[in-house]
Amino acid sequence: MKKLLSLVLALVLCLTAASAFAAVASKTVGIVTVIDDVMTNNEVAVPETAADEVAELIEKGPAAFFGLEGIDNLAIDEYDVMDVSTNDVEADDDGKVVAKFHVLFPYEKDQVVTVLLGIVNEDKTIEWHKYEGVADENGDIIATVDKDVLENATRFACGVIE
Repeated sequence: MKKLLSLVLALVLCLTAASAFAAVASKTVGIVTVIDDVMTNNEVAVPETAADEVAELIEKGPAAFFGLEGIDNLAIDEYDVMDVSTNDVEADDDGKVVAKFHVLFPYEKDQVVTVLLGIVNEDKTIEWHKYEGVADENGDIIATVDKDVLENATRFACGVIE
């Protein structure tokens, strides 16, 4: 696993270095890659710490569970626990970073995807933040998010509003 993660990190560093020469808007300051590795025998393995939350999500539905406007008809494709480090990525003037979310079930290129990042509060409630992302050529999601939210988020959900 460490070798695979090292290879992915090396690839990201190479791509980041190569993209420095491309004509990119000055607002794009870096890409944070979030890798979720919960695939087991072609079935999604929900981490134990999120199992109760997934059951609650199914019972309540997305609008009530996430408590956010405009997601009444959000088809959740993934819900996972996440851990990410953004130490090497500088935020732009607005405190935003470009994040790449590797997902188990890739989306079609240019598909608009809703990304939800959750921060668990001291009272065990989850504060959700909604972002819009777009699938790249590999089916992963690229989204501009608040760096402080990404640093503190421990929950990740994504899906398409139908």
